[in-house]
Amino acid sequence: MYSIDFQIENGVLRASVCGVIASGEEAAAKARDVIDTGLKVGVHRILLDEREVDISIDVHEIISIARELVGREIPLYGGRMACLYRPEKKDLYKTYETIYQNRSLSYRLFDDPGRAMAWLRK
Repeated sequence: MYSIDFQIENGVLRASVCGVIASGEEAAAKARDVIDTGLKVGVHRILLDEREVDISIDVHEIISIARELVGREIPLYGGRMACLYRPEKKDLYKTYETIYQNRSLSYRLFDDPGRAMAWLRK
């Protein structure tokens, strides 16, 4: 079970996720919640803060999520997503980053919130 707290800061939607994501279905629902909220409020720069979430999914589930986002034409919105991650999950998040970027989704990993915000504001 996870929760997301949304805040808009200087034109950036900050989505802070906490809890546990233990399945591809939960990870996909989280991705939908974040994207749908951004579209609803008209903000296409997203800071996804996942430093307080424990996520355990496999590469096939990440590919499925990326396909769904591409199918929803997310790359056409010109948005960007910066993700703050838990250091011990770096390999998993690097997989996300590679899969998303290979599908033209503008998604980058950061370990520093300031650098993430600077990239989002470019």
